[in-house]
Amino acid sequence: MNITVIGTASKHFTFHVDQLPSPNESKRAKTLSSSVGGRGIMQAVQGARLGANVTLLCRFSEVTESADLIRMLLNENIRVLTIERSPLETSVNFGVFDDEKRHYFLTGGQASFDLRPNDIEPYAARIRECEVLLLEQNIPPDTMASILALTALHNPFVILNPAPPYRLPANLYAYVSCITPNADELSKLTGSADLEEGVAILLSWGVKHVVVTLGDRGCFYAKQDESYFVEPFAITPTDSSGAGDAFNAALAVSIAKGKSMKESLIYANAVAALCATKNGCVESLPYLSDVENFIQEY
Repeated sequence: MNITVIGTASKHFTFHVDQLPSPNESKRAKTLSSSVGGRGIMQAVQGARLGANVTLLCRFSEVTESADLIRMLLNENIRVLTIERSPLETSVNFGVFDDEKRHYFLTGGQASFDLRPNDIEPYAARIRECEVLLLEQNIPPDTMASILALTALHNPFVILNPAPPYRLPANLYAYVSCITPNADELSKLTGSADLEEGVAILLSWGVKHVVVTLGDRGCFYAKQDESYFVEPFAITPTDSSGAGDAFNAALAVSIAKGKSMKESLIYANAVAALCATKNGCVESLPYLSDVENFIQEY
């Protein structure tokens, strides 16, 4: 199970408030926690904890704390590819949650967002030859275009997590095996608030498989000749901030194992649900034994 993840690394701060603030309103947080985050790190760590051989391609900052991030990744048995460090600061994410589990995120794009096409070129063979390539859109559009173009005429299963939901050049979607927006991202990408219409638009662009994550409603899957809902695992969520990354990584691992799409979606729902029962970012990502026990006991 060889998975390559290309994405971001960041420091993550989470604020818990009673209610989300209104415009121009100041709020005192009930709690503040900090962690390691960024979709690239989260997806790579989750994949490794589920037993995959994971390689992470990410641009880190020159600052000292990047060494701590890389050391943590190595301790998770993740291969970190060497890219020249960026002079920019380490990226920072801020998440705000209220008592009703509503939330929003802010991202300060710095070093990890400085990944350029020439940084990718030395690793073209690894990108082409991995079993599953897991991408997110918190990297520059021209870099994303270069990565997808490298997969042409080769066979990695490309999973694109389109967050943030900017639209790529139309011809590149033919290289995307599976796209995994949430409902809001689907609407912003396609311009349609209707689930089935939005999915149909993505398929018309050339994407082979569409998975729309729906939180506590599970997920919706579609390809040209088939569509269905996959039921969620019923849990009481504590912190859902890492659930999307857990879902995407679990989907990648299951696909790399040769499982069917339906089996993979059920598995991804289980991993995401278990992740949402714990606080934190990397701290919330479950290990393989935890997932196996959760599914067995459910």
